[in-house]
Amino acid sequence: MALSLHWRVEATALRAELNLSGFEAVRELVTALMDLADELDHHPEVGFGYRQVSIVWTTHDAGGLSARDWTAAERCDEIFRRLGVEA
Repeated sequence: MALSLHWRVEATALRAELNLSGFEAVRELVTALMDLADELDHHPEVGFGYRQVSIVWTTHDAGGLSARDWTAAERCDEIFRRLGVEA
């Protein structure tokens, strides 16, 4: 699976650190992530500030990365493209 340049593969997780245009863009992205998490019934760790959003996908009950995380990151990439989030 090819992910966008936003993602780093870590030992037990996929991580993206994003810089956005402002807080309204952050709000839009975080809201879309919440909707995606509910749809997938798989919930990331999300942190945000005025222009930054960090996203971490890991499957705690699997002890690290699973296919669910890769799928979730791919779906995030679709959201990034839709919202115009650049690498």
